[in-house]
Amino acid sequence: MSDVKPVAGSAVDFVDVDIRAWVEEARANPAAYRDRQVTEIVLTAIGMAPRLSDALVLKGGTLMGLAFDSLRLTGDVDFSADADPEGFEDIFSNDLNALLSPTALKLGYLDLVCRVQSVRKMPRPENFAEHDFPALGIKIASAVRGTAEQGRLDAGLASRVLDVEISFKDKVYASQDLRLTGAGVAVRAFTLHELVAEKLRALLQQPIRKRYRRQDVFDIAFLIEHHDLWIGVQSGTPSLCR
Repeated sequence: MSDVKPVAGSAVDFVDVDIRAWVEEARANPAAYRDRQVTEIVLTAIGMAPRLSDALVLKGGTLMGLAFDSLRLTGDVDFSADADPEGFEDIFSNDLNALLSPTALKLGYLDLVCRVQSVRKMPRPENFAEHDFPALGIKIASAVRGTAEQGRLDAGLASRVLDVEISFKDKVYASQDLRLTGAGVAVRAFTLHELVAEKLRALLQQPIRKRYRRQDVFDIAFLIEHHDLWIGVQSGTPSLCR
């Protein structure tokens, strides 16, 4: 799925990702297929929006599938944000909505309509920016053009949504460009080492939250088994590599 090509002499490496091939892998599962199509549209639109592409760093299961060939299905898209949480919900909604329709057309999804349907401040709206780790829970609605689905989308009541979560005040030590081949844009993404560290941190937090996340255990084991953690560390520049 990915073709890693580090930039010589640069602290910022990149990985080329055939995101359309990743979308097509889910064709036999209609729900997952729609989610991946919308994910392709959203990531491409973010790459085209300067304020969003500068601030957002992709992580989580979607990154695992795109850059690390993980077969674990995930239905959401997770980012860390290198930005002030105050007012970012408006920046995200306005910038993304302005680009979703032209991006869908650019990618050849002529009948797919997407829109930001809702943004929820977590853990609560009061004093949102002052919380230790605030986050935005976003629903991106999608519908087939000219159908009853679009009517529900236009009314803000779409049932087909892609969940996006943006976390703030996370310390991101290393990121690099995830280049979406075919779309001609890039989004920032966690490196291999950053991704492993983030999942270890999530596991340590679960006893406090009284939860258990089996997927993090699986992801760490997958990354260790299938990817060389020493590449990049030995050269002094951690990289997103296989």
